[in-house]
Amino acid sequence: MVKGVKYDWVDVDKISVLDERYYSPLSDVELEALRRVIRERGEEFSLENPVKVNAANGGGPLILRDGFNRLKIFRELGYKRIYAIIRVFEKEEEAVEDAKWGSIEDNWHRGQRDPKQLIELVKKWTADMDEGEVAKLLIGRGFSRSYAYDLVGIVRDEELSEKVVDGEISLRRAIELIRERKSKIVSDVGQIGEKPGEGIIFGKGALSELHKPPQTRREEIWAKNPREKEIFKKRISSIRYSVFGFPPITVAWPSSAANLLFSLWAGCMRY
Repeated sequence: MVKGVKYDWVDVDKISVLDERYYSPLSDVELEALRRVIRERGEEFSLENPVKVNAANGGGPLILRDGFNRLKIFRELGYKRIYAIIRVFEKEEEAVEDAKWGSIEDNWHRGQRDPKQLIELVKKWTADMDEGEVAKLLIGRGFSRSYAYDLVGIVRDEELSEKVVDGEISLRRAIELIRERKSKIVSDVGQIGEKPGEGIIFGKGALSELHKPPQTRREEIWAKNPREKEIFKKRISSIRYSVFGFPPITVAWPSSAANLLFSLWAGCMRY
């Protein structure tokens, strides 16, 4: 956890760069343009565009999180110092870990995206983590929940991840394939495992009240307030008669239709 943040000039030779980190995929033209601007403006360039470094609370090396190309060019041009945002952590291990993942976070969300690096690093750095932990980590680094789980699906699929790394397919196409597989799994489970009147997710396995199938929610409501059961039956009879022309008598309705009617009713009751 970050204990504090400060801004100051830093000796360029005291900043260390991790061997494994995400690098901005700039072209030679872009690098030359950056070099020209830095040469023209000198050290003052870094006042408006500071690099980002991590440090441990008790001292130790300054570890670069963001600004590799700026630091490299400052060194090439002979500048002795560069302005930096210094993030202070309790332990050096925390500073290193944040520098690793921060190199992805800062560059990727700035638009400097290299799917090959992303997949290779996430795959390597999360080999001993379960999928939920990886997704949570990525979400904490600014990725949306759905995108994070898509990435997890890709890095956990050897064939698919290799195709992205080798450039055989784009990251976007890989995500489309992952989502197609998820949709098919959900469809197959629905066809094979769903019983009349039951949903795929039910009981304690439901993530929230809204994920519970109509029958489960209906029974819970009735258990708390039996009068709601009588109200529901009267409304169903009324809907049957007005919509379908069936008289208000006891009829064995298909569970899917009953669940649909209850969903409509439950939705109205929330407002």
